[in-house]
Amino acid sequence: MIAQRTDFEDTLDLSSAGRLLRRANAFFLANLCSIVDVRFLSRGDDEDDYFVKVPANRLYEIEDRLYPLERIACDRFDVMLRILPIPSKELTTTI
Repeated sequence: MIAQRTDFEDTLDLSSAGRLLRRANAFFLANLCSIVDVRFLSRGDDEDDYFVKVPANRLYEIEDRLYPLERIACDRFDVMLRILPIPSKELTTTI
């Protein structure tokens, strides 16, 4: 998941920005559970960078379900959140 403010104001209050980002992440993760198995969520190279392993045969379906969630989070919180699904042949569980 990549988190980024969509508006860059010079007078951005960092404490309120942090609260907004926490609320956006909580919303995103709560809704993410219905799309992917969050047990396979892992941290990427950057601080706000996350990956999730998904069954390879369901990659496109899951990507299609993630996009609306990303748009809702962006519209509601003015924060861009992104999760990067990684196809895995080892996963046979259905999500």
